[in-house]
Amino acid sequence: MMHSIPCECIKKQYDRADDKKTFCGIATTKCTDAKKGFHRHHWSYNREHLIDVVYVDKSYHQTFHSYMTYDRQEKMYRVGELHCSWGDKCFQGKERGELLDTKFKHLRWLVEVKNHEKEERRKWDERHLEDDN
Repeated sequence: MMHSIPCECIKKQYDRADDKKTFCGIATTKCTDAKKGFHRHHWSYNREHLIDVVYVDKSYHQTFHSYMTYDRQEKMYRVGELHCSWGDKCFQGKERGELLDTKFKHLRWLVEVKNHEKEERRKWDERHLEDDN
């Protein structure tokens, strides 16, 4: 069951908090339900998105963060390093540093990263299976 929006006291605490990311993590834990096998992932740490999280497969959560950098001023993520072992075919149309300033952009980026990582893992398996033969 999803809890209702943060009460005014939580919003006031957010305004006073020095570290917005840490505060949002605590508020989210208190105000949203956990889902087995998933982590809560903030796409934004702005006040209006205080507990607006997406649930991501816990096996990919760290991977997602390795493809993003946090912009403290915007309180949002930017496209980070574009890790790719197979050349220019990765992440076409994406610019390093692009601000993921909507939930939709952020979710699309997570899907791109997950698909890319699946392909990277498949290619790694292929190479190593060939080496074993």
